[in-house]
Amino acid sequence: MAIAYTETLKNVGLSQTEADLYVACTALGEAPASVIARKTGMNRSTTYVGLKAMEKRGLVGSTETNGTQLFYAKEPDLLLKQAERSVEDLRKTLPDLRALSGRVSSKQPRVQYYPGIEGVKTVLEDTLTAKETILTFGDADLVVANLKDYYSDYIARRTAAGIRTQAVLNEGNVGKKFFAASREELREVRLVPKTYAMPNEIKIYDGKVAIMSHKSPYGGILIHDQAMYETQRSIFAMAWEFAKEG
Repeated sequence: MAIAYTETLKNVGLSQTEADLYVACTALGEAPASVIARKTGMNRSTTYVGLKAMEKRGLVGSTETNGTQLFYAKEPDLLLKQAERSVEDLRKTLPDLRALSGRVSSKQPRVQYYPGIEGVKTVLEDTLTAKETILTFGDADLVVANLKDYYSDYIARRTAAGIRTQAVLNEGNVGKKFFAASREELREVRLVPKTYAMPNEIKIYDGKVAIMSHKSPYGGILIHDQAMYETQRSIFAMAWEFAKEG
């Protein structure tokens, strides 16, 4: 269980050492650096230096009893507040970062690869910035089987953001459900037989082509290229004409 705690803490910005120290302090309550060192398996000097650095960041506090300095973990809610402030700071900075990225080269093709299921999610998150209707190819049964609750949440957030999508999907249980829920989920759907296999999901939007592999090895690719974007839009238009409604 401690490993799960430290991994979560690392995800919100703590180093491995800081995460281990924080978990140890939380478990021990008030304790001297020597006891915390034994709890974590670190040497005493590393423990003390780490605790003092964390104290400056407001993650731990200290008190003195009978001439011995005792350290204790601050309330976990503080970590949440710090993480929320960091996210808010990043959100405020994003427009400037995007503008800076655009100034580097808006014409030079760029390809980004993100491995694994988390990579698929990373690419999907980018589609939530779309300023135009997202054009989609895919096998909805396969997508939902891989991403489960995440994909339901993704659809809810896309819908809440008012981002529409047109989708050419393989026939299947989920594809038919998506067709039935088209109006409320801002989606137009046309279906093609399973004989046209689509193990990759493709989304076309804003001068980009997002490709997500839903078979091992999983991963996502985000391509910034106007020519490829226009080509994929034309291919989608042909598929849309061929596919059937419902």
